[in-house]
Amino acid sequence: MIHTLRVALVGTDHWHAPIHVKSFLQAGAVIVGGCGGDEVSSKRFTQLASCPMYENLEELVSKAKPDFIMAMAKHHEMPSLARRLFEIGLPFGIEKPLGRDAGEVAPLAELEAKTGLFAAIPFVNRYSLLWEELKKSGTSSISHAHFRIVNGSPSRYEIEGVSWMLDPRLSGGGCLRNLGIHTADAFLYATGNRSYSVRCAAVHNLVHGKPVEEFATALLVSESGAIVTIEAGYSYPSVAPGGDFEWRIATADRYIIDRESTLIVKNREKDAPIEIKKNRNQLERYGEFARDTLRRLTEGLKPASCIEDCYRAMQLIDQVYAAAGLRIP
Repeated sequence: MIHTLRVALVGTDHWHAPIHVKSFLQAGAVIVGGCGGDEVSSKRFTQLASCPMYENLEELVSKAKPDFIMAMAKHHEMPSLARRLFEIGLPFGIEKPLGRDAGEVAPLAELEAKTGLFAAIPFVNRYSLLWEELKKSGTSSISHAHFRIVNGSPSRYEIEGVSWMLDPRLSGGGCLRNLGIHTADAFLYATGNRSYSVRCAAVHNLVHGKPVEEFATALLVSESGAIVTIEAGYSYPSVAPGGDFEWRIATADRYIIDRESTLIVKNREKDAPIEIKKNRNQLERYGEFARDTLRRLTEGLKPASCIEDCYRAMQLIDQVYAAAGLRIP
């Protein structure tokens, strides 16, 4: 008899909470409870997940008895939440960035290595079909790449009741820390987590004038000499879901473009046609994260992306801020 995994959510007031609820339900899990939400988000969660809210993490664990916890929190609260999850000892997933800088994430990576506890990070863009195409070339053959993610204006966080995201003392930064961590992970994942250099970087908040940056870009060079640019922004002219997303990689024998729901591939073979393939969109990537995470957990495998991966991405983000001359309070 196959055991249906029991999943609990911590931080139900996080804007990703509804996505995770739907994704884990579709993956075949049962949601058994949540905690950490305000009145509005708690009501939304109980209606969506058809399960109760609990006063705190301890009550959630003791009464709901989950097999797996998906956790979210304000960035400055994430390190203490993660440490508590390690103390509890249940397998868990936790949203990026896990803290306000790499220094706050480093002890968590050490805990992960010491305990061996299953701790998954939803770097959902690893579930793009781009990576399957890249494997056909081999990472050593990358010539250049570009990773861009630009979403709506910073006002969307005020609309969603999470204005703390615009306070760098609590969030650790703006679009670079929040969205750019996906581009940092993509760079490290594509180049095999080897050494690199940040050649130049720039950030600004020219349009909205919030305390956090609204656009950031950097030029990176990998150990093999591949030239990679990353971009992150809060400059898309809409707060509706979606924005400007593109992962682009050129290798010795192919050119691969991920435009979220579409994958474009051009091989160097003579007369080879441009291939346009269906790709997983962002919601489908969250769904694949849930399915793959539960599969890996039940099969005794490590998560696809872990706290160590998040730590490395945070180190890169810190270096980009430094290269841009921006000091986060």
